[in-house]
Amino acid sequence: MANIGSAKPATKLVFLEDMVATSGAVIAMISILIATYTPFHTAEGYASVLIGLMLFYVVARIFLDNAAGVLGVADEEMEEKIGEFVFEDPHVKDIKKLMVMKEGEELHVELKIEFDPDMSIEKVDGVLHGIEKKILSQRGVTEVIIESDKDDHKQTWDPESKDIED
Repeated sequence: MANIGSAKPATKLVFLEDMVATSGAVIAMISILIATYTPFHTAEGYASVLIGLMLFYVVARIFLDNAAGVLGVADEEMEEKIGEFVFEDPHVKDIKKLMVMKEGEELHVELKIEFDPDMSIEKVDGVLHGIEKKILSQRGVTEVIIESDKDDHKQTWDPESKDIED
């Protein structure tokens, strides 16, 4: 249950549906016993409404997870992770832009890095290739677009807060 948030939507759907089916069966049995042996005969109706609401919750939750992937929502956790290891390279002076967009199960990364203007193009290209390779090795990342720019001596990315200042 602790890792349900990181599961794929299809896995979540099966897990949550099974949970609703099992708990719904228990609720239904209890409501039948209550309606049979007590004067509270509407217990079955209340149980049906409760089970329906639980099913509605499952559908809504899975829909929102899938809609987020279709609409292209940012993956902040992966942005932090990528920001950390991009800054591990001593040649990187600043991260001007970092976006990780989730499209379905795929992650698309856009990155703009600042380098010392005295670095050779060959050296910058080597660093960019290494960073791209490392990003592509991350789970779910299918596309990486990296731009490079010269250092403007203004710190945009704060490695402590892991956020880009606009």
